[in-house]
Amino acid sequence: MRTDPAVGKDFFGRVDILSLIGRRVEALKEGYRQNIAITGRELTGKSSLLNHFLLSLSRDKDIVPIYLEVREEGFTNFAQRFIASMLYGLLCSLGSKPSVNLDHLLQESAVHAPKVISEIGRLNKFLAAKRTDTAYSLLFDLTLILKAETGKSCVIILDEFHNLGSFGIKAPFALFGKKIMVQKETMYIVSSSKVSLIKQILTEKLSLLFGNFEVIELKGFSHQKAHLFLLERFAPYLLSEECRKFMIYITGGGPFYLDLLSRRIKEIAKVSENETLSSLLGRKIKEMARLSDNKPLAFDVLISALESTLLKSDGPLNQYFTSLVNLLIGLEKGDSAVEVLVTIARGARRTKEISLQLKADRRALSEPLETLIRSDIIRRNGVFYYIVDEMFEFWLRHVYHMRMTALVDYPLREQSDFRTSVENLFQGFLEDAKKSSPNRIKSLFETFGNDLVDVQRKSIKLPKFDKIIFDSCLGQDDCLLGKVGGKFWICRISERPVSEEDVTKFCDYIASRRKIYPIAKKALIALEGMEANARLLAKEEKIIIWDINYINHLKALYGHHHIIS
Repeated sequence: MRTDPAVGKDFFGRVDILSLIGRRVEALKEGYRQNIAITGRELTGKSSLLNHFLLSLSRDKDIVPIYLEVREEGFTNFAQRFIASMLYGLLCSLGSKPSVNLDHLLQESAVHAPKVISEIGRLNKFLAAKRTDTAYSLLFDLTLILKAETGKSCVIILDEFHNLGSFGIKAPFALFGKKIMVQKETMYIVSSSKVSLIKQILTEKLSLLFGNFEVIELKGFSHQKAHLFLLERFAPYLLSEECRKFMIYITGGGPFYLDLLSRRIKEIAKVSENETLSSLLGRKIKEMARLSDNKPLAFDVLISALESTLLKSDGPLNQYFTSLVNLLIGLEKGDSAVEVLVTIARGARRTKEISLQLKADRRALSEPLETLIRSDIIRRNGVFYYIVDEMFEFWLRHVYHMRMTALVDYPLREQSDFRTSVENLFQGFLEDAKKSSPNRIKSLFETFGNDLVDVQRKSIKLPKFDKIIFDSCLGQDDCLLGKVGGKFWICRISERPVSEEDVTKFCDYIASRRKIYPIAKKALIALEGMEANARLLAKEEKIIIWDINYINHLKALYGHHHIIS
């Protein structure tokens, strides 16, 4: 789905990442270069982040920004866009208001950077002679000449960087890597929605440069930022807290999905408001109160928005997700991959569960599972498979599966079934939310079944506990003790930010209980985050750290509702 990037007043959040990139640019001007790679699935806001950063970078007269979306196109088109972007950035940094016509840019830039223009002329001759490999090499040398001639360093932003491999250039990434090695005064920011592919490029094709890239994976908003985002987007209306939490849950905090649903909810609320005001005509003005002044918008408005975006044939998300499924079906043995995908969406996470659901041999599942992993649709954690995009999973489960298994094609029945399905999910979510976080985590631990998972880049087994009890951690929070064999997992659950002192007290508690509860594992569950020093101390003490994101990841793997703080 192609969307316009959110920039300026429409941009929200990501302050920490913008600040980090800004610091790297300032370091570049002082002679220290650090390249950045930004990954993240589609619709997580990479292009918005880069374009918003570009807006702030355009005010820096010491830097020439070069932004390009790398498309699957002929290399000549890419080269011309690169040159135009570079010259446009140069002229803007000099206080000019240049045309976007390439001939005009070349003519105006010749006054300020004649050597650069001369080299562009030489590059164009190689393009005309179809010597694209040489032209590719010369293209990435232009920033060196620009720096020598104008004293201005370049920041090159390559959005969807993996598409460099589509130009038909011999070893494009290896040659790109060689350029980076010598271009100490040019900073590269690359991004890609193909998370697995860009990691493969960085670790294999640019292996010598992997340490030269600071890798940032862009995910959905944190719970706090998502709540703030929704409050801002809904103004002057107010959506109930339960509905906001449910939205964050089913969207995974994805900014695009939250924004789209918010807009649709406001449209529905506006129509309802106008109908209400129309019915009040002839009464006193003071009686014509806004709906938003009476009470928060309720679940019925949210489910109507989900219906119009996810269920209806012209709904934008329905069309987008349908196209993803159709792309899969078009692949070799794509039908099998879609069957496996829907089975995962419906809760079968392990190979044995998928095999039982589909009545298929486990060996036959390896190819469709690998297809889904290569497509960045699912990922694997230990023995579990999970769908990366929570909203896509929601659609597969509540729309696609229902539609494919319906015996009668009847729109009104489909709408009724969709509403019933989503209402049941919402009610289950609300019932879970009434329970305390420690009790919800205890329920999670009770579902462990000797399953291997990855935690902090290490593989550990989540045991089937013999019993699980609570204990008071020296008056601090709750401790969850899980007995397996003759030993215990001791887990402290904190519902406030964890300090260094909290970690020390946890260590004291462990020491005080060591003889009573022989220790197998120590874990600290920090639902509201932890201070940097506290994290370092916990690692020194070999304490496993699980934040709310990882707890929710485990809850999803085991079929539990998320905890939304």
